[in-house]
Amino acid sequence: MQSRRPALSRSRADTLAVAATARSRDLFYRLPGEDGFKPVKVVPCSLVTEDGGYLDLIQSPAPDVYHGLLQLRPESSFPLSPQPLLLGRSDSASAAQQPDLPMELLDHPDSLRWEDGTGPKGAKLNSLNLSRRHVQLRLVGGKLEVGVSEGRMPVYVLDTDYKLMKTLVPGEPATIMMEPDEYFIVGSYLLRFHQERHQTMLSSDATMLRRNAAPAA
Repeated sequence: MQSRRPALSRSRADTLAVAATARSRDLFYRLPGEDGFKPVKVVPCSLVTEDGGYLDLIQSPAPDVYHGLLQLRPESSFPLSPQPLLLGRSDSASAAQQPDLPMELLDHPDSLRWEDGTGPKGAKLNSLNLSRRHVQLRLVGGKLEVGVSEGRMPVYVLDTDYKLMKTLVPGEPATIMMEPDEYFIVGSYLLRFHQERHQTMLSSDATMLRRNAAPAA
């Protein structure tokens, strides 16, 4: 399973930053080395990073909840199991059971900056709309079964083109079976169900690799 994350802001002027407010559905961006933010005029679009790479900004499938989706590279992978696994945010200060798959990728004090006097106190990007034991995941016959466990916010299931397929509502027993390369949004994360495909090397390719690795006479 691989993660990509919805768009929010970073703070340093030498870093690509994306910003949004609750008062508008508009998104704003600031390229590395620039001082001010500019509105994003067209979505989807690609934004240039400080190292000359690109990040893709795409439309939100749930515009009343998310402004957009920012695809960060490289993706990070999490192993899955036929045994049920709980995904959520960990809390070292709590004695309660921790999730099997803790979402700590965006846990950085400078990853999100609220305007003065607004926003939850101490909130970080990885904890937005995410419960400690939010979602239960289970591999079933090559598919991924997804259901809300103790989450208080919906889970949005998307097809391979990021179109909304189903909304899993807290308190309802419904689950959904996901196919490879489909997505779901939970909290501040866009997650893709991904199956590794192992390739067998041909003997001729292996012989060529050995020849190229051999020291010259």
